[in-house]
Amino acid sequence: MTNFAANVFFYEKRKGHLAKLTAICDSIEGFPLDYTAESLLDIELLYREIEKKEKWSIFQTSKEEFEEMMFVYFGEVVIESLSGAQWVIAEHPLLQGEQVMGMEYNAYAIYATAGFEDLNNKPLHYLFYEYERFTRRKAI
Repeated sequence: MTNFAANVFFYEKRKGHLAKLTAICDSIEGFPLDYTAESLLDIELLYREIEKKEKWSIFQTSKEEFEEMMFVYFGEVVIESLSGAQWVIAEHPLLQGEQVMGMEYNAYAIYATAGFEDLNNKPLHYLFYEYERFTRRKAI
């Protein structure tokens, strides 16, 4: 895939994931997406509640897709709050010829391959802590 094609593909993927996550949150009274760091706490709690009750089908999604949506939302929160943060496309570290999306800030990047799979195996407030860790990176 060319760089241009990869950029278009991942842009459309991000756009689709944000639209679906927005629709899910809009269907829950009092649950707006406001792109703040604190909203990451709410998204994670929603994920954990859906996972605990195994109710992915209520929102016409799967666990894996919701995890991808969380990663995209995480990236948008980072970009919204940090001047200079941006989406990037890079070669997949394990799959030759494949590309992966991530975000970069101060020469530090986090990619979807390091995304937020199975948060139930991670500490509570993991997304928020990752945001804090990512945003504390100093310029090299």
